[in-house]
Amino acid sequence: MGSEDGRQGGASPAPKPVQAELDPAQVQSLVEQLAQLPEKQQRQVGALLRSQVVSYRGPLPAPEDFQRYNQVLDGAAERILRESCVSLPEFSR
Repeated sequence: MGSEDGRQGGASPAPKPVQAELDPAQVQSLVEQLAQLPEKQQRQVGALLRSQVVSYRGPLPAPEDFQRYNQVLDGAAERILRESCVSLPEFSR
């Protein structure tokens, strides 16, 4: 399912934490249940809790991804924009 920013499913190198309001008693109960699991399962649950799946659907990468492209290769974001303007009619005005 998509979100308002066009993101769908897929991996993101810099996930943002999700804030949730939980009752302290519920948190304590979950911690106690987690402590009863074997260590391997505890690590698996921890990994699942820390993961986030995000992807973007659109003709261009999400704005925050442009910064990461430039971190890998200086000028990469500008090249992507330039190529998009050439290849996508809606951007070539």
